[in-house]
Amino acid sequence: MKKIILLLIVGSLHSFLFGQSPEDQQAVLLEGYALFKSEMASWKGTDLFREKFPHLQEQAGGYFSYTKGNLTNCIFFSNEKEPDILVQFSFEQTFNPEEVSILTDRKRMTDYEYDIFQIRKTAIEYTLNNSMFKTYENTTLNFIPLIEGGEKKVFILTGPQQTGIVIFGNDYLINFNDNNEITAARQLHQDIIGIPFEPGKPDQLGGVHTHSKETGELITSTDICTLMLYSRYGDWSSHIVMAPNYVNLWSCKTNQLEVLTKKEFDKIYVNGATEAVEEQTKSKKKKSKKTNKKNKRKD
Repeated sequence: MKKIILLLIVGSLHSFLFGQSPEDQQAVLLEGYALFKSEMASWKGTDLFREKFPHLQEQAGGYFSYTKGNLTNCIFFSNEKEPDILVQFSFEQTFNPEEVSILTDRKRMTDYEYDIFQIRKTAIEYTLNNSMFKTYENTTLNFIPLIEGGEKKVFILTGPQQTGIVIFGNDYLINFNDNNEITAARQLHQDIIGIPFEPGKPDQLGGVHTHSKETGELITSTDICTLMLYSRYGDWSSHIVMAPNYVNLWSCKTNQLEVLTKKEFDKIYVNGATEAVEEQTKSKKKKSKKTNKKNKRKD
C-alpha cells in the first residue's frame, strides 16, 4: 500500500458553506483520516491476532485502536472485568503487516487507553437498548472511538459483511464528557445506501449519494473514512456527494476534496459536458459535409 497523502481541500475555499469556514472543512477531513487510520489498524490487527495468537482467542474481550504520533495502535484486551492488554500491534502509516511492531509484555492500559476502552464499551452497551440505532441484514456496526482536541467521541459506521458493495449512511455519533458519560447521540445520515462494485475491475466510477439538510452541505468524516477504506477494492476514481446547495467531489486516487456550488458544478460538469457533445456533433457534421462534397466531385 502506498503512503497515504494528507487530505487537502481544493477549489472553492473562498466561499463559506453556510457558516462552515475552511478551517471547519479541514477539520472534517482530518477527522475522516483519523477514523480511517483507526479502522484500518483494527482490520489489520484482527487479521494478525487470528493468525499469530489463536491460543488467546478465548481470553480476548475485544479490541480498540488509536493513533499516537506516526503510529496507529490496535490493542486486544482480556475479557476480565478490569482487562489486561493481551497484544498490541503498532502500524506505520503504510499499514504494511510485514512492518508491524508487536508487543506482548504490556499488561496495564494507560489512562488515555482506558478512556478509549471505556467510551467504546459504553457506546456498544448504549446501542443495545436504544431504538435509534438500526441494523440491517448482511451488515455490522463498527464502533470507532476518537479522543482528540479535548473531545471524546464514538463514531458508528455500518460495514458490509459481503464483498462487492460499499455502504454509506446508517452512521451515528455519540459524544462524551470528561467522565466518559454520554452527553449526546445523533444519526449522521438519515438513510442507508449500498453502491455495488466489481472486485478486480479497474477504473470504476464511485457513484453518487445525497445529503439531506439535516446531514449538512459538507461530506462527513464517516463518508471520507468509508471511501478511503473501500474505494480501493473497486478501483474507484471518484465519488460525488450531492447536498442541497453544494456538490462535494472526492478523488479516490489522491484523497482530495473539491467543494463547488451547484451552479458552479452545473457550469463545469453538466453544461460543459453538453457543450462538448454539441461541439463533437458539429464537428462530425462538418466532416460529413466535406466527405459528401468530395464524393460529388468524383461523380
